[in-house]
Amino acid sequence: MLVLFLVIQPVSSVMAFSDVEWHWSKPVVTRAATLDFIKGYPDNSFQPEKEIS
Repeated sequence: MLVLFLVIQPVSSVMAFSDVEWHWSKPVVTRAATLDFIKGYPDNSFQPEKEIS
């Protein structure tokens, strides 16, 4: 349900990470960043394939 909320709601301000332009998760990552749920790295990347702990 959370994923649907993140994808369906319009994005008011675009947060563009340099490495998710063609990644399958771009809509959700962009929406989550816009809502300040997530932050990227200082180099403006998100690193979607990086393992998390």
